[in-house]
Amino acid sequence: MDLKEIENIIGYHFGDSSLLTVAFTHSSFANEQNIPSNERLEFLGDSVLNLIVSKHLYDSGTDAEGVMTDKRKTIVSRDPLANAIDKLDVAKFLQLGSNTKEVSANMKADLYEAIVAAIYIDGGQDAASKFIFNTLIY
Repeated sequence: MDLKEIENIIGYHFGDSSLLTVAFTHSSFANEQNIPSNERLEFLGDSVLNLIVSKHLYDSGTDAEGVMTDKRKTIVSRDPLANAIDKLDVAKFLQLGSNTKEVSANMKADLYEAIVAAIYIDGGQDAASKFIFNTLIY
């Protein structure tokens, strides 16, 4: 896995590149190698993503709560996250276990969340926001 290439593609350069390595480590590979997977980053990334998108929607207008909730769902659901990974063309770097042959839409969405969390941990909310705005909220 070429970390520098991934950094160039996603537009963020890590101080702690081990975060990026973990973000691109699927549980199937991690279990075979007995190393950490990206699942914990996915967990955090989901919350960071929801917070940043929610704040953007709140600041962007006067929509009622239900309208903002519906808009957020359309932005942070599986398909838009998977599509963002496809546009970045970084799924090919995801480390998979020997019995995992294909990167599913769920795996791509999880990867997106893991990348968000890795950036958030390494560079803070502003850096994570920039990545989200550059890749998801155009």
